[in-house]
Amino acid sequence: MGGADGASTRTATLRLADTTPVTVAGARFLAREAVVVRATVNGNHLTRRTRASAAGRFTTTFTGHEVRDRCNSDLRVTATGARGSEAVLKIGPLPQCAPRLSRP
Repeated sequence: MGGADGASTRTATLRLADTTPVTVAGARFLAREAVVVRATVNGNHLTRRTRASAAGRFTTTFTGHEVRDRCNSDLRVTATGARGSEAVLKIGPLPQCAPRLSRP
């Protein structure tokens, strides 16, 4: 439902659709909204531009980049729509993962 100013309470979402290559799926964006997807994958900064479908969904792939495992990979993705939709996905090392040991 919209608020008094007509704003929607819709919350855009992002999910990791595949790990090799990194593929993210967006949902609940505005219909046919232009979307800029920015990702940091293991320290690499990447940008993709896409457009949501009439249903407010999209999928985009970061070819050549992967999330190897949940203990040694770091992924942060933001998707910003031209008409105000926003979503964030963050996947980092799990708390139960032991820190990497450094060698002398």
